[in-house]
Amino acid sequence: MFNTLQLLSWLSAIAFCFYYGRKAGMGKIKAVLCTIFSIAFFHLLMMFQAWAATGFQKFGEQNLVRVFAFAPIIFIFEAKVFNVSFRTMSDYHAIWPMLLHGVSHYACYFEGCCNGYHYLEGTLAYKIAYALTGTDMLPNQIFEATSAVLISVILFIIAKKKNFNTNGRLYYIMLIIFGTQRTLWEFLRNNEKVIVFSEMKNAVSGDFGISNLACYSILAVLVGIGFLVAYHIIDKKKAEKTASIETEVPAV
Repeated sequence: MFNTLQLLSWLSAIAFCFYYGRKAGMGKIKAVLCTIFSIAFFHLLMMFQAWAATGFQKFGEQNLVRVFAFAPIIFIFEAKVFNVSFRTMSDYHAIWPMLLHGVSHYACYFEGCCNGYHYLEGTLAYKIAYALTGTDMLPNQIFEATSAVLISVILFIIAKKKNFNTNGRLYYIMLIIFGTQRTLWEFLRNNEKVIVFSEMKNAVSGDFGISNLACYSILAVLVGIGFLVAYHIIDKKKAEKTASIETEVPAV
């Protein structure tokens, strides 16, 4: 089931881009080639980062959340290769990564990884977990996967309302939304924390704090905000320059 869902996530992303590419003005073939290239790059970068995190000893925890904040670097390269603007490339990559990440993350539930805390019997968290899963753990994988898929739907609605006109902001809106909710989900996972706030009194074991992956999702939020602010400044200056030129042209 794990491999099946992983494969399904890649196919769903490519199939979506086959449709979305025409709307973004990229064309079917260019869109599919660009998506395959991006999926390959995202996964290679993810594996390298997971490898580096262990001191290049072994491949550590692999999750696409590591990659999203760094993706604009590859957008620069892809924009030149596929002969489209950087802003178009940014918008194009906003939706399918959420679809891919969401579908593939469902596989974690069947694999038994990415679990949450083991809650103490008798606590409210335990009762909710037991009602949902029959165990002492909440199904965080299902929550995270579903939220990612919902983000892809929200972004598609936003793009459709704008008639898929490119302004370059959609990917960075995604970074802010995804990064924020992913950081919150990380607080419910019993993984290693790089910054510990306190012990989890309602958990059998584990600390409440910021994990390694939460740092990546926080970085995604900061990158998203940075690009949106930069776009706002650039577009404002362009608008002021255009208005200035128009006022200088004498009326005929």
